Amino acid sequence: MNYPNQLLPQPQYKKINCSIDHLHLIRHIDPISGDEIIDSETGNIKLRYIADPTKHIADYSTSLLGKFKIEHIKIALTPEGKKFYNFYCFPNRRVKKLIYKTDFFLMHNRQYLTIKISNISENLISFETSSGLDNGRCVIEHTPMRWNFWHFSVRWKHNDSEYLHEQEEKNFSKPTQGWVRVLSTTARAMLVHHAEINNDNYEIISKNCYKNFKNVIGIKQLYIILKFLRVKKKWRVSILRKFLT
Repeated sequence: MNYPNQLLPQPQYKKINCSIDHLHLIRHIDPISGDEIIDSETGNIKLRYIADPTKHIADYSTSLLGKFKIEHIKIALTPEGKKFYNFYCFPNRRVKKLIYKTDFFLMHNRQYLTIKISNISENLISFETSSGLDNGRCVIEHTPMRWNFWHFSVRWKHNDSEYLHEQEEKNFSKPTQGWVRVLSTTARAMLVHHAEINNDNYEIISKNCYKNFKNVIGIKQLYIILKFLRVKKKWRVSILRKFLT
């Protein structure tokens, strides 16, 4: 199987810099045999399928649904693939394609949840601590990875000053860190409320939001030069593919 080229960072890509409130985030779900994903009492996705109760909430990993398609949730990195590809990177980095079964494999039983960005982005959530009423704010950040340009992180800021994910490695028992556990719990509840299972109704991001058209022009110029030099068509295509990947 060929790795989807559209998932990789590209020389003509840039960090997404426009409003994406109308778009959706997607995250895979690994079903547990014999268990229902939806809570029959609340109608919401069960907490265990949103995130492990002890981790993965402070820096919640998702992808931007659209160019990252529903079928791409089946992609999982192998231990070997994680060593190189499971890292943040610049959006325009040249990345060698992943090799099937060496760097990635497919998990066909996966399902997925989606969250409309406008439902959670910049939302304030209030919570009680031993010091009184406190608040956190949901922040959606484009965080491209070597294997997935469309990777987004859902994060939370405490009083617009401290990021929750920057505090998770610290000693939570300290009185000054009492907000960490409470904000984590409140953040999970917010995601449970807004997440939907297997929703296939979504919009696709505009190219203007992620493409640097100066680089696109450069690619066209390269093609013209190759054509002028009478390079055979099959070789022109091969050279351009290497330039893009």
